[in-house]
Parts: sequence; C-alpha cells; structure tokens
Amino acid sequence: MHSHTDPALDRFKALDEEKRLDFKDKLTKFVRLYDFVCQIVSFEDADLEKLSIYGRFLSRKIKNHEEGGGTIAIDPYIELTLFKIDKQAERHIKLEDNEPLKPATEVGTGKAKDSELIALEELLIKVNDLLSGDLTENDKADFTKGLIGKVLENDDLRKQAANNTKENFKHGGYKNALENAVITRIEKQGDAASQVLGDKHKMAALSNLLLDVVYTALRSGKNEAGL
Repeated sequence: MHSHTDPALDRFKALDEEKRLDFKDKLTKFVRLYDFVCQIVSFEDADLEKLSIYGRFLSRKIKNHEEGGGTIAIDPYIELTLFKIDKQAERHIKLEDNEPLKPATEVGTGKAKDSELIALEELLIKVNDLLSGDLTENDKADFTKGLIGKVLENDDLRKQAANNTKENFKHGGYKNALENAVITRIEKQGDAASQVLGDKHKMAALSNLLLDVVYTALRSGKNEAGL
C-alpha cells in the first residue's frame, strides 16, 4: 500500500493549501459515505471497494504527514504472496411499511457529533494497532466497546470522576476497574484479553487510550461512550 500511496502523497504535498483542503474534504466524504452505504447495499464492484480501501489508507497517510509523523519503509522487506478474505456476516435489511430509505445527509459538515465520532474512530484504530494475532477489526472493536461499557457500570468510578481532575482520577480506582473489565472479557475474547493481561506495557497503553473516553462519559452521566 505504501508503494501505491506514496506517489499520491507527493502529488498532494505539491498542491496549494486551498486544493489540499478541498481534496481532504472530498476524500473524507467519499470514505464515510461508502462505509455508510455498504451497511445497506451489497456492492459487486471490486474496483469501488479497492478505491475505498486505497482512500482510507491515503487519508491516514495524509493525516500522519500533516501531524509530523513518520513511516517505516517496509517495501524492500515484505512481499504480499497471499491474501485471504473472510466473510464476517450477511445482513438483510427490512424497511417498515415499505418506507423509502432516508439518504445520508451533511457528510463531513463539522458538526459536534461528527467530531465525537471521529475521536472514537481514532480510538478504535489505536486500540487495533495495540492488539495483534488472528483478530478481526470487529473482534478488536467489540473488545474495546465491552471494556468501556463494563467500566462505565462502576458507580464508585462515577463518583471519583465527578469529584476529581482527570489526572487524579487516573491514579484512583480506574486502573483496577479496567483490569477487572479485561478479566470479564476472557470468556468471550480470550486472545485479546490475554494479550493485555500478560503484558504490562499493553495494559498501560490501553489504560491511557481509554482514559479520556471513560472520564468524559462518567462525568457527563452517560452509560455508554457512543461507540
């Protein structure tokens, strides 16, 4: 993917600021709208699916470039020889009373809800990068959602969040509550849970990644983080 997107990134960097902003906006809208429509309609256009994957990867690459991050050159050392596609699920959408489906509107308009969703998407991406092994993205997302949901059930943590700064909250009962939440996921997602429990560095990283979402949700009285 790097070999295919590096030339695009170079062309992006050569644009003036106005054209860069316009391109990023259109790229974000395309990726989000494609993901939305795919939940409803099964596409048979392989080229469109490839373009979506390419666009999502390029979008992250552009963001990484603008934030000053670097990339690791792996092209000389890795060659793709096998590609496996697993069917995860098949869904049938039933519309009540034959009502027409309402179209997606205001994609990427910068509303407050959009900002929250973007933050949560970025959180899931970071947790995905933290975990390894034969886990699908759905497995990792369910693991993250399950942990957050379990921690938010803790009434003592809710009181601590309401009466403490985030830094003080972090050093209270939060870490123990998170470890207990990871333990409860062993039966359903033993691979992911074992990785975290068996590696103190991964546990610390996971704790830091989830802190903002958990603290904000507890202080606002939510029982879920909108995931």
